[in-house]
Amino acid sequence: MSEHQKDTDFLRCLINYGDTEEHRELENRIAQVQRDERCVRRVALAAALFTLAALVGLVYTAILDESFPYDQSPTVITILCDMGLASLICLAGFAVLLVVYRIRLNGLREECRHSVKSLIEFQLNKSRVMAPGHDRSDPADAEIARRSPVVADFPEKVGSGER
Repeated sequence: MSEHQKDTDFLRCLINYGDTEEHRELENRIAQVQRDERCVRRVALAAALFTLAALVGLVYTAILDESFPYDQSPTVITILCDMGLASLICLAGFAVLLVVYRIRLNGLREECRHSVKSLIEFQLNKSRVMAPGHDRSDPADAEIARRSPVVADFPEKVGSGER
């Protein structure tokens, strides 16, 4: 499994923690693009195999046919050349399509990152609102915490091994 696939799977796992329709829609779009990309890869592999078969057929004909350049029936050679050229054109088209799907998947991954970031910020803000006490960013609270005997004794207790 490639790093790109691992990162995508990790982001899909994180996006599943958001229980909204937007998160489900994003996860479904990522899954659809991945399915389409896998399908195009399989078809591109088939096109590459057809190209290879046509090339092997031409080489076989050239090496083993004694009257290769003077053959009266070039039908087999024409068919092999046509098959090879058609599969090469298809292979080029599939390569472009794979690039398009990779660009789409990268865009969806970026959208997923933003969604996960907003989900984490929402959860952090929710936990701060629910936490008892004052705002921790208040300078007066920082001064009280600094002068507190519990906080002042904490490093000494950790170092001495007391519990």
